Amino acid sequence: SVNIADQADVCRAFKETFHSYGIRVPATLVQVNAFVHPDMRIEIEADAIVL
Repeated sequence: SVNIADQADVCRAFKETFHSYGIRVPATLVQVNAFVHPDMRIEIEADAIVL
C-alpha cells in the first residue's frame, strides 16, 4: 500500500476476495513510496502450483 492508513480497506478487500472462496492466505502489509501508476493502491504477488 502507498498509505498504511489504508490497512482496514486492504484487509476488508482481501477477506471479501479470498475468504469467500474458503481461501486463507498469509499476507504482509508494507508501505511504499509509490507504485508505477498513480491509480494503483496495492500490489499482490502470488505463487501457484498446478497439479
